[in-house]
Amino acid sequence: MSRVEVAAALAQAVRVGRLGRAAALEAHRRFLRERPDLIEVPVDAALISRAEQLVWDHELRGYHAVQLAAALSLQAALQGKVVLASFDRRLLQAGARAGLEVWPTRRLPTSRPPSR
Repeated sequence: MSRVEVAAALAQAVRVGRLGRAAALEAHRRFLRERPDLIEVPVDAALISRAEQLVWDHELRGYHAVQLAAALSLQAALQGKVVLASFDRRLLQAGARAGLEVWPTRRLPTSRPPSR
């Protein structure tokens, strides 16, 4: 999923004029070169079930719920700190509420948790 999210974020940066196409493509190539250093979490039935519950608990979109479920599963498996990186405010807030460290922290406004 990271590959798709990175490509989408870079393409959006080009569309809105924050980044030139050549710079975005180079950033994407760099990400792909460094990708073997990242840990991939398999998407299985248990992860999807957890994501399904996170949609309700945190008012997330499906794709974001899968990302959060993967980060939480990885943190449990490693029994250590996992940092959730995103530029989606709602996903960062949900990750912080769920016990993950998040980046960037400056995007987290003080707000109350979603109503249930």
